[in-house]
Amino acid sequence: MEIVAGFVTVDLAATKFTVHKVISADEMYAKVHELVNDCDIFIACAAVADYKPKTYLAKKMKKTAEALTIELVRNKDILKSVAELTKKPFCVGFAAETNNVEENARTKFTKKNLDMLFLNNVSRQDIGFNSDYNEITVFTKSQEFTLAKQAKESLGNLLAQQILTNFS
Repeated sequence: MEIVAGFVTVDLAATKFTVHKVISADEMYAKVHELVNDCDIFIACAAVADYKPKTYLAKKMKKTAEALTIELVRNKDILKSVAELTKKPFCVGFAAETNNVEENARTKFTKKNLDMLFLNNVSRQDIGFNSDYNEITVFTKSQEFTLAKQAKESLGNLLAQQILTNFS
């Protein structure tokens, strides 16, 4: 099994996976597409930034103005590009939403042609970021249901079970 990862705080060296470290969204896109043909299940568990600076400077920019505008351009959508492949793997995505959470998740699920999507309502203070607990709404092509609030480790095991059940 392979992991393509940008900056993470988890010790990936302690896993049983082959880890491919990347720095930019473009590097991640290229590495994913290099590996995806040998992939049965593709899990995009965290999105890279939606946008990047249009231009990069080789040297430090000096402070010259009171205000500054940085032009951004959209990054390639890695998950959508994998889901659009002719020989696509079983594609699993995550949605971290703060408003209209279920509607936005359904839209993402459909627009990206996913097989499964896990919704995190990150607007809630009692779950998600900065919490040991989470609650996930699961979307598949045939059903939608919620895995109740519980410890993230046990929830992670349930998510893995859901992926395997829906893949087979």
